[in-house]
Amino acid sequence: MSVDKMWFKNKHNEGVIYSDMFNPMPVPAIALMLTAIECNIDEWVSGTRTDIAFYAEDYRNTYTKHIESLNMFGKATIKHAMLETIQKRLHNFGR
Repeated sequence: MSVDKMWFKNKHNEGVIYSDMFNPMPVPAIALMLTAIECNIDEWVSGTRTDIAFYAEDYRNTYTKHIESLNMFGKATIKHAMLETIQKRLHNFGR
């Protein structure tokens, strides 16, 4: 899973050093993962993989839309705490 490779791979990674900031996994971190996945999908849009640089300027709107969607999902499912559950699971599986 990308969470463990990105933030929890070893004791020097941010998720370990700043564990209180990653429990539960923050919405911006989840949005970043989704944006990176979207960049990877974009690399295959032609049917053949082409390297695409993951620049903030190129993916800022995508990232913002993911944050908005996650927040709307959180509000729509608040009675069942679905977003909160996902955030906790991402943290727990990552570490």
